[in-house]
Amino acid sequence: MELAIISLMVIGLEPLKQTVKRLEAIYRVNSAIQIQSKLKLVSCIAFSLFFLSYLSIEYYFDECTALYVSADEVALFESVVVAVSVVGFLLYALFSKYPFSSRVLLCVGICAVVSLVGVTFSAVFGQSLIGVLLFGVATFLFLGVLGGAAHYLLARLFALSSNLARVVGLFYALGVGLQFLLHAFTLSALLQTGIFCVIVLVLSCMLFKANQPNGCLYFRISNSSSTGENDKIIENAYAKEVSRVISDSDSVLRKKALKLIFATVLLTAVYATLNVLLTAHHAAGDFDLGAGGRLFLIGGAVAAGFLFDSKARSNMNLYMVCIAILSGFALFATVFEAPLWLIAIVFYLGSGSFVVFFSVRFIELSCEMKTQALWAGMGRVVNNGAGLVLAPIVLSFVSYNNALFVVAFSLAILVGIVLLLREDYQKPPIYEEQEEASIKCSLSDVCSSEQSFLRLEERIDLFSRAWKLTERECEVLQILVSSDAAVQDIAKQLYLSRTALYRHIASINEKTETNSRMGIVQFFYSWEPSELKSELKQGKNNSNT
Repeated sequence: MELAIISLMVIGLEPLKQTVKRLEAIYRVNSAIQIQSKLKLVSCIAFSLFFLSYLSIEYYFDECTALYVSADEVALFESVVVAVSVVGFLLYALFSKYPFSSRVLLCVGICAVVSLVGVTFSAVFGQSLIGVLLFGVATFLFLGVLGGAAHYLLARLFALSSNLARVVGLFYALGVGLQFLLHAFTLSALLQTGIFCVIVLVLSCMLFKANQPNGCLYFRISNSSSTGENDKIIENAYAKEVSRVISDSDSVLRKKALKLIFATVLLTAVYATLNVLLTAHHAAGDFDLGAGGRLFLIGGAVAAGFLFDSKARSNMNLYMVCIAILSGFALFATVFEAPLWLIAIVFYLGSGSFVVFFSVRFIELSCEMKTQALWAGMGRVVNNGAGLVLAPIVLSFVSYNNALFVVAFSLAILVGIVLLLREDYQKPPIYEEQEEASIKCSLSDVCSSEQSFLRLEERIDLFSRAWKLTERECEVLQILVSSDAAVQDIAKQLYLSRTALYRHIASINEKTETNSRMGIVQFFYSWEPSELKSELKQGKNNSNT
């Protein structure tokens, strides 16, 4: 009798244990999604703080150098520090893959503060142009590193989001707006330096925290030793990197990257020429740019963010071409002495849209490239680098002052932009809302009792038979669903070239009607074996009998 009671109690506890496990798994996933949401907010604020610090310190550097040199030399020195910030972006890509990168970012922030203090003391107390230049170069080098980290963080959290353009537009506009408010007040050099130092330290601390092993880039939900299927789903769902979109070969990716780089260079030429023309009229006293231009820049960035995100960004290139043509007409208008205020409005609205365009396109492209940290901030690198190289060309072009030449130059650039951007990119394959829903669905399926008898090897075997995968595709699938290794590491493990691995993944995508590596993983764990599962279960029962 006692044995029967104990047996009944054990049988009654089994459903309770299953329910507790199911609720625990769901709680862990919901907690992970909440943490991801907080980290997304951190990435947006860091992105905005970078532009606030970069633009504010650039303006402050110009003020310090203007104490010793002419206006033309100030522009020259500014172009030098902008080029140095490009080096900083590239340097970040070199060490971003190492575990100590978070500590490096904190040290870089401290070094940037020290360099900025050096600029102030050289300008105010030491009265040394050499000191201002040397400390200024160091400051922008460190700012470039922080900028690379901010772009990379945003790319890893929003690259596959349906709201990417809106996020970039809104938080870029926020940075520009805060810089506009900051310079609306007349502050002493020491007070400005103190504010800039606080901003840079906050930015570096946020990036340091996000790069910690328990932060965004190396995030793991569970530290337990459990090797259950639920843990594997969670770890794969929030892997160390955003899964690269395996849809194009290396040659196609190179072609896409080169077209985007050249298009960014040509667009930079348009807005650099307009900037030089308006600055020349402003210096001659024909027109007062004032601070109102910043407001139109902010409006252009926000409007472009919402416009570009429409229809899953499938018409983004077309919108940018239209904006570029409008800016080209503004160049024509300078020849025919159109109102300068109208040209200025077109310039600032177009510039804001252009920043959102190249930032979004390069962040999207970074998911497909081998070095995501490099390509996430490549838009800023190309824009700043092209601005430096094109500066003397644009100055000579403006000084030539020939109406026919201006028209021919503008038409040639616009034709090049149209040819490079005439093909719209395909819309991003995964959006964050679909991803979170799929994760929850996968957990619900795996936690259910009717799938608990399937081991991972059995699930892979059933899945491969159901979707008619080849033996090699089955090997690829096994690594994809049990590891978050980078694509190049998987290729080495299977003794394949990256191109061959792409073909196998693309074939699995085609057979399972998914469109990315993450899609394969999510579909694999949410897939219902149904008939084949029943056959396997029946086979087990027969063998036991």
